[in-house]
Amino acid sequence: MTLLQQPFYYGCTMKKYLTAGTVSLATLAILQLGLSSSVSATQPAILITEVQTGFIDSAGVEYPRQEFVELTNTTGAAINMTGWRLEYLSASHNGTTAPTQIIDTIYGQISGNGRGIWEHDGYYPVAPDSIFGAGDVSTSGFLAKSGGHVRLMNGTTMVDCVAWGSATTITGCDKVSAVAGPGYTLQRPTTNGLYNKSAGVANYKPATPQGGNIYSVTVTPPNLPPSVPPPTSSQPTCQGIQLNEILPNPVGDDTIGEFIEVYNPTDQPQSLHGCKIRTATKEYVFPEQATIQAHEYKAFYYAVSALQLGNSGGVVTFETITESTSVNYPALSDDEAWALVNGFWGVTKQPTPSMANILATESAPSAVLTEAESCPAGKFRNPATGRCKSNEEAPILVACNADQERNPETGRCRKLAIVATISCPAGQEKNPATNRCRKIETASTQKACEAGQERNPETGRCRKIATKASGQVLGDKTASPRKGHLVIIGAVMIAIVGYGVYEYRQEISRLGQRIKRLITS
Repeated sequence: MTLLQQPFYYGCTMKKYLTAGTVSLATLAILQLGLSSSVSATQPAILITEVQTGFIDSAGVEYPRQEFVELTNTTGAAINMTGWRLEYLSASHNGTTAPTQIIDTIYGQISGNGRGIWEHDGYYPVAPDSIFGAGDVSTSGFLAKSGGHVRLMNGTTMVDCVAWGSATTITGCDKVSAVAGPGYTLQRPTTNGLYNKSAGVANYKPATPQGGNIYSVTVTPPNLPPSVPPPTSSQPTCQGIQLNEILPNPVGDDTIGEFIEVYNPTDQPQSLHGCKIRTATKEYVFPEQATIQAHEYKAFYYAVSALQLGNSGGVVTFETITESTSVNYPALSDDEAWALVNGFWGVTKQPTPSMANILATESAPSAVLTEAESCPAGKFRNPATGRCKSNEEAPILVACNADQERNPETGRCRKLAIVATISCPAGQEKNPATNRCRKIETASTQKACEAGQERNPETGRCRKIATKASGQVLGDKTASPRKGHLVIIGAVMIAIVGYGVYEYRQEISRLGQRIKRLITS
């Protein structure tokens, strides 16, 4: 059995049954030699033109096995791809070792300007040229949405390669850093209907899978005309186009109001196809039909570009095939734009998407509103700016308690201040020191003070009677019996001490002389 008669490897089967012919190895060598001589280093004859890593509908529901890979013959002649491999490499793969998965080992040829489509088993919109993952019931499919590589190999030569998301950069492998969102697939852009590898890859929508141009090597495939004939005259592409305004922090939902504006200062229309706007993390490649008229301002919102701008500042780059221009914008408040006015960048409080910029220090005045311009539910029109903002309804006030009043400055309840006109109940009087009521203590109900105490006329309480220095009680002519006893005892003690000194005077004298001699010796 010759090489052309070998079956598909790894369980991959062709939906079109490609009947092997009696093609000699010499014939195959001639075909492959012809192919090698027609492929340049910069523009392979066959390109990977579209990859879908799974389908996400508008509600965000994912269908991971809805995968396909599209190949396109960029020449007008049929090319035999028998023995070539279509491979998948994981995001971390560096391209130097065996592939993570072999999607298919190809058998057959592709017609001139034709396309072939390789689909995961169960993909339904387009009849495939080949199926991979037959019987696969996994929840992830073959191609990881977050990042990976698909490459086309002819023996040990990499014919083409595309990558996305978190995939490792491999030389010669065109990559887009963003993963495809709902309705988007990884695609190569075209210029006038023709593919060019130097244009790279980007995420576009809708998906446009095409196939049906893979034939058996025994069949002479037709050479199809290019989808769009080359134009007789070329249109300028991005010549002089410049960044003009950046709004990173609009009022409300950033993913609705954010935009990046470009301006065409020339006197002729320009094609934007192939040029791109890039932030620190993502890029937006203008699709084939993107144009900008002479002296036109054109804003590209997040919903179109998927470029999210940081509110704390960042960098935006406008890039063509030959050059790039970057603009640094600072942290901006709500609805402040970074705008180019009279050749200088500055902050303006009046964003002007798709219009000439205004360097304004005040917000735009409110405009007359029509029913169509009314704010959505949960928002109201700010009379100062004329823009919608979230409702700021006043709180529902609860009545204050009986002993409280509402503070006119804060709107909160506070305790009522006690005034002097409040009367005390029966049997009580106003305390002048505290302004509070206290019980009245009348003379008839007061208990008599004990001996040696008197009543304080200010408080009505009993207190000890203060005495004079001589020991006589203030306000009383009679000395206390206890104090008299103490005087008598003191006099007796003094008499005893004096008598003792007199009796022992000689001994005391000799003791003093002895102490004196001791001191002087």
